[in-house]
Amino acid sequence: MFAVLTAIAFAWRLLVVLSVGEGSVVGVDRGIYKEAALRWAGGGFWYYPEQLAGPYTIIQGHVLYPPTALAWLVPAAYLPDALWWGLPICAIAGIVWHHRPTIWAWPAMGLCLSTFWSVEIIASGNPGLWIAMFAALGTVWRPAFALVLLKPSLGPFALLGARSRGWWVLLGAFALVSLPLLPMWID
Repeated sequence: MFAVLTAIAFAWRLLVVLSVGEGSVVGVDRGIYKEAALRWAGGGFWYYPEQLAGPYTIIQGHVLYPPTALAWLVPAAYLPDALWWGLPICAIAGIVWHHRPTIWAWPAMGLCLSTFWSVEIIASGNPGLWIAMFAALGTVWRPAFALVLLKPSLGPFALLGARSRGWWVLLGAFALVSLPLLPMWID
């Protein structure tokens, strides 16, 4: 019964978020980061000038990820939109299935999934969906937790893989790839 109520709650929130109109969030974040990555790859800017001028109010459309995210967002910008959503959703679903959660865990996961923020992150195509996939991958392959550092605010979760030698190797590779982007950190 609880699972049915959770499914109904998720479906309702999904309908609200997916509603077409002025307030629709579908694909908004995907568009922001795709445009910014392609703009930067074409020789343009990653951060808007007003973001670099000093204190400012966060405005819809501004990039909030560090320059190191370019190492992942530029190649991802060339993915078809269906793969942008499909790859992380299918990977997370497959990993959940792999772990074979107990019966009581399904309603708990359903509640987490049916919160407004979860539904909005998925519908808007927020890069956080990929970070969630990297964290899920880390539960079956510890080095993948290092990729959670692509979103520094979730850094403590990355430490879950720190006892793995592969995590340190991946972290070193991540640092090497990030080296050319070092001057952008001053911004």
